[in-house]
Order: sequence, then structure tokens, then C-alpha cells
Amino acid sequence: MWENEDNFIRFEMPSSTESYWENTIYMGANVVGRFLHSCVHSFEVDIAWLRLERKGNRFTGYVSSDGDNWYSCGWVDMNVEDPMNVGIHALCPISPATSTKFEYVKIYRPNG
Repeated sequence: MWENEDNFIRFEMPSSTESYWENTIYMGANVVGRFLHSCVHSFEVDIAWLRLERKGNRFTGYVSSDGDNWYSCGWVDMNVEDPMNVGIHALCPISPATSTKFEYVKIYRPNG
């Protein structure tokens, strides 16, 4: 989720084999220019499902290894104006280089 440089939320999955964060997925958020890491889940998977839910100003991240069983990656309260930008961005600033593949993105809106 992207509002601007000072307000965004992202999932991170570091690829470096020398990293403390190897085989982890976590949610990071930049809230008014202050970057926060939330809860970390460690597991080795070839495919990971990621989910970001918004209820009011609370954003909660979830991760799954099968698309059925979800684990919280933490939450953050962020005052974001609508409309906001939601999408995919992948990068690998540290060796070894990796590739990222996304099968699909779904955006659900509450009925009402």
C-alpha cells in the first residue's frame, strides 16, 4: 500500500543467505517517515501467499504457506486518505540476485 514516501506498507522477504532475516516474511511500514518492522514469521516455502487487510485506519498483514492457513505478520495504525495505491513492487538490492513471480492480485471491497 502506497500513499507517499512517508506513508507506505510492504511485505519483505530478504533473500541473502547471510542475513539474520533469511527465510522470514515480515510486514514493514513507514508511518509519517518512521520505518517500523512488525512481527516476523520464519518458514521455508517456495510459494508464499500475502494478505493485507484494512479496517478503518488499522492495516493487518498475513502470510500463508498454503493459502488456507493464515498467520499474522503484525499490524499498524496509519491514517491514509482514500484513494490509496495498492500494487506489486519487487526489488533485490543485495546479492544474491533473485527473481520474483506473482500469479495474481485480488482486491476485495466490503459489501455495502
